[in-house]
Amino acid sequence: MKEIARTDTKTNLYLDMQGARRYETFVINTVVKMLEVCDVKMAESVAVDFMPVNTRNGIANKIVDTTDNNVILEMVSGMNEFIKTGRGDTLTEFWFKYSRIPGIENDRGASEIITQIRNISNAISLCDVALFDSNLESLKKTVGKYEKLNDRGKQSLFQTFVADLREDYFGPEHDLLPKDERKKIINQIHWCIDKKLFQQALALIDEKIPENLVRSRILYYGNREKLKQLINGMLGKGLNCQNYLVKRLENQCRE
Repeated sequence: MKEIARTDTKTNLYLDMQGARRYETFVINTVVKMLEVCDVKMAESVAVDFMPVNTRNGIANKIVDTTDNNVILEMVSGMNEFIKTGRGDTLTEFWFKYSRIPGIENDRGASEIITQIRNISNAISLCDVALFDSNLESLKKTVGKYEKLNDRGKQSLFQTFVADLREDYFGPEHDLLPKDERKKIINQIHWCIDKKLFQQALALIDEKIPENLVRSRILYYGNREKLKQLINGMLGKGLNCQNYLVKRLENQCRE
């Protein structure tokens, strides 16, 4: 691998996946995945579609292309990463790397789902709370549109992934966009913690909890006239007055 990494030449591998013990085939696949960091790409893998009856009758067995099996494994890895961690880098990179993805050629609207996943992943990585909210709204609409376009009896692999995505993001147990604003904040914070996005959870707490406390009148500023003047002045400057009030209260408590 070190020798390959020193060269600037892109290398394509053509694999014969026929024969040998099963664990050896697994080792080959693992090595191939490791070689990707050295810009070595698996161009094609083949195997013999072995039929004993053909051998007995003197009929040649066909050589078949098994590349799709590896592509599917790569796609599943990206799907699992997004569901478990909220990060869509692997899935979006995979999506735009292959011109044809087996099993979902007839899925309409799949590319729009991938675009929204990339947007969600970028927003949460940047701790951009407002952008995260707007992208969640877009993702929910896109998922609904995709499900209507692909409402048929037999589910594709990607449809199964979208169903898991809906459950994880908009399911009844942890809906990230419920109508109750207070519940939405708590659900989004829990979602970040479950996915070990602790910095993002802190950003949500800092951005949304003060506003929620003030709107719920759990915290409020004592002098109404001064409060009114303060809010009007801050709104004119485009500032978040709720966050300011909580910061002000925090400073007073420290004093």
